[in-house]
Amino acid sequence: MRILKFAAATFADALLLSGPALAFGDMGRAPTTQGNIASGEGGYYLWNQDDISGFGVSNNGINFKDISVSPEDGWFAGGMIGHASTEPIIPGLWFKRIEAYGLYMRSKDSVSGNSPNVSLSSVTGNVLIVAPNDRGHASVERENIEGGLHFERDRILSDVSSITWVIAPFIRLSDEDAEGNCSCGRRTADVDTWLYGVVFAAEPERWVTPGIALVGRAGVGFYGFDADGKFRSQSFFPGTGAFNAKFSDSDSGIGFRGQLGAGLKFKVWNTGMLETFAEADYFSDIGVANLPDNTPTLSARAHIDSDDVWEFRAGARLTFAISGSN
Repeated sequence: MRILKFAAATFADALLLSGPALAFGDMGRAPTTQGNIASGEGGYYLWNQDDISGFGVSNNGINFKDISVSPEDGWFAGGMIGHASTEPIIPGLWFKRIEAYGLYMRSKDSVSGNSPNVSLSSVTGNVLIVAPNDRGHASVERENIEGGLHFERDRILSDVSSITWVIAPFIRLSDEDAEGNCSCGRRTADVDTWLYGVVFAAEPERWVTPGIALVGRAGVGFYGFDADGKFRSQSFFPGTGAFNAKFSDSDSGIGFRGQLGAGLKFKVWNTGMLETFAEADYFSDIGVANLPDNTPTLSARAHIDSDDVWEFRAGARLTFAISGSN
């Protein structure tokens, strides 16, 4: 597993250093059949995952309510570079276009609140400290970085329609940082998950006018994942040393990935396309942080959960030929 993780890290670094912000790549045919291409994209990002426990509040010091954080909304940006040919790029192999892409996605959320009683549980789940007339704060930040390759070939169905077949090996790093604190103490979670796999996709394209096309993407794939997490709690009160704890956790496995996308492609010049799109990605298993509730009821210690998540991207993508002819 360590060898695979090292190889994944090396491949991802190579992709991300090969150009200024490498993206997921356009849907359908490229703006040229012979030459080099590039694209850039950005827009709104949504990461759907279970909330993470932050801190507890109580008016009477007996009945506590757990306040959680859900960083779903964010943004994404990226780019792609590639090469297209009228013949197989490597003799004997089927693909006539190869693209290297990279994508960065980020979401962050925080919550704060005053209460007559603010509680915080240790990461071990068996110690609860309470601060009277205090202010609790919690935050979670999630970052996802993906890099990979697209091996593509177009099948021309008619003068106005086609379908592009894609094989896309990928590497992704998902980083989740969570924190909860008050004057009584602080606890943190940091979970890094590496994913490495491949997606098989079909991208239909149909031109409804000489300058506007409907495009889509449907893909399925599989991946392996390796998650490592660090959990820590620290008390700021004297005599609460049992609250102090620090440990690590790990998880690994395999998962399923599914993709759906749709968009409108506009020909802005002879070898330049502007695409407005919406894309959804589903991951059946990924490592996420699970922190104990901040209530008097004892709960399990902090750990890594293997959970399913999905993400949504909506934005614009400009793809153009750097050299070559249409």
